[in-house]
Amino acid sequence: MLVLSLVSNAIADNGTAKMAAGTIAVVNNPSADDRLNLRTRPDQEKPTLGKYYNGTYLEVLSDEKDGWVKVRVFELEGYMMAKFLARPDQLEIGASTVPAVKIQNPNGAGLNLRKTQSTNSSSLGLYTNGSTVRVFGASETWCHVQTEDGNVGFMLREGLSPAPEFEKTSPTGDELEGSWFGKPGDPITEDFMPGGNG
Repeated sequence: MLVLSLVSNAIADNGTAKMAAGTIAVVNNPSADDRLNLRTRPDQEKPTLGKYYNGTYLEVLSDEKDGWVKVRVFELEGYMMAKFLARPDQLEIGASTVPAVKIQNPNGAGLNLRKTQSTNSSSLGLYTNGSTVRVFGASETWCHVQTEDGNVGFMLREGLSPAPEFEKTSPTGDELEGSWFGKPGDPITEDFMPGGNG
């Protein structure tokens, strides 16, 4: 019984355990109003690929080193600060802040879902105004989204309503950079349409 108790305590302890490659994790900022940067390199001064909401699922690709881990958020890879990640079972109920927003392109009938953050990227589909998407992360121009039919890609931020904020920062600056409606384990863009199809 003592062995089971020690194992249970080790599993429950997230304060001292380091993130390891192969771990499935979620963004878990102490401030639910903030988001976590996905960086191009393991350094707070490096460019961000987007700021991700609490509850966003990701795969840890490298063991923690100097407080950073390489991660994959769907197909997008970058670096996040490990102290703001947790195992999915450690995210408090209601702590997920992944918003659902509507497509509202004032210049056309909807938005293209793009494979990468570029208008030159392949379109994964055209989604009409009024459709709902879940936003996992936002950059200055793009949002990393999941559509109602389960496709994941990027859409232009300004074509979503309400448009997710990008410039939001935490009271401590860049240290904290940061709802999926589903359950843990559920599967987890972009241009305006010229004349309606972008």
